[in-house]
Amino acid sequence: MRLFYALALPPWLAGIQAGMKERLGAQASWPRPEGLHLTLAFLGEQPEGMLPRLIQIGHGAAAQGTPFALRTASLGTFPRAKVLWLGVEPEPALEALNARLRGALGTGGVAFDAKPLRPHITLGRLKAPLEVATLGADPEPRAFTVDHLTLFKSQTTPEGVVYEAVERFPLGRY
Repeated sequence: MRLFYALALPPWLAGIQAGMKERLGAQASWPRPEGLHLTLAFLGEQPEGMLPRLIQIGHGAAAQGTPFALRTASLGTFPRAKVLWLGVEPEPALEALNARLRGALGTGGVAFDAKPLRPHITLGRLKAPLEVATLGADPEPRAFTVDHLTLFKSQTTPEGVVYEAVERFPLGRY
């Protein structure tokens, strides 16, 4: 199973994605709006037998936190990866959740992509690099509450990538 820990996002973010899709159209491919998320730790392929340990790690990392607010920020691109993204403002509670999660993964001997966290929401995958300045004004910043962490399974289908929540971990509760 291809797995990752992420924050599920509010449905209104699909409207921001739709606005970008209207501006760029066929210049990008567009993930399913219901699959928008903010990845904290990408685990890649994991055997099904790892699920109990991964669920325990998720509960432990989330239980030590409390719900917090995130606020969207500006648009950006990763030119090399050809990704159009929406950023979020820095938030100490997000950094703390990420540190607890990654620390528990490391202690638990679970391999994961250890690149530093650059909090962003992938809106689309560009077919060619694009200067973000050509998109015009950034969407109006909006706040939302994060009250849980999710372990997702990623599956590639003929219709595109589908994300399925394997387990949700409420913040501040176990």
